[in-house]
Amino acid sequence: FILFFLISFNIYAGNIEKGLDFFQKKQYEKAIPYLQASDAINDARVQAALGFMYRDGLGVEKDHQKAFHLFLESAKQSNPRGQFGLGTMYNKGNFVKKDKEKAFKWTLYAAQNGDSSAQYNTALSYADGDGVKKNYDKAIQWYEKAIAQKHSSAMVNLGFLYYWGKGIKKDRVKAAELNQKAANMGNKIAQYNLGRAYESGNGIPEDKKQALYWYFKAAENGEPMAMERLYYGYHLKRIGLPQDDEKAHYWAEKARQTRRK
Repeated sequence: FILFFLISFNIYAGNIEKGLDFFQKKQYEKAIPYLQASDAINDARVQAALGFMYRDGLGVEKDHQKAFHLFLESAKQSNPRGQFGLGTMYNKGNFVKKDKEKAFKWTLYAAQNGDSSAQYNTALSYADGDGVKKNYDKAIQWYEKAIAQKHSSAMVNLGFLYYWGKGIKKDRVKAAELNQKAANMGNKIAQYNLGRAYESGNGIPEDKKQALYWYFKAAENGEPMAMERLYYGYHLKRIGLPQDDEKAHYWAEKARQTRRK
């Protein structure tokens, strides 16, 4: 009996891990049979993963009702991804009535349980006064917690607070440092911000070659502001670029199409 139990448990655990691995790799259709297996469906991690799939129509038909109930069951087991997912449902008003205070409550639970995306969103809520009273000190604390888990968007947003001196002493060197870290991780907003910093010499020594390097990086990653900067450079012979109407038109059109998506 014990041997049978151990074999069954290993198969059960294997289904869950395989399904979650496919989910993390964004191979959603491959994840489905593992995640929807009868021996996996009560696992809080599985419920949260399926919740996101049904919320966004990832490998399944979009169904906000199913997503909500899956997130709820996961959240009841104190799973931070389930709690965060539930917060997103209240934030957008998907299946349930939009309720910013409930959205913040569930997001805060997830943040306290260590979910980096929830920590980032909790910081956003405090910075914007969205569902909770504006509090820059708490926003900074939650950004720093998310940054400790290498959340690149938290780096960008904390950099924004340092750049403008919102709730913290203005420090454009620190802002540039944070954007540099996020840019190295592939964050396209950070790459654009770093390009601007190098172009203007704001918080970092002026360097047109580095500015162009990061503008091209950001543009290749789909950031329209960087595309528009390249248009400006080619059109007006700026940032060390030659005047080139064909390339200017290319980047202007690319930016326009990207913003329309």
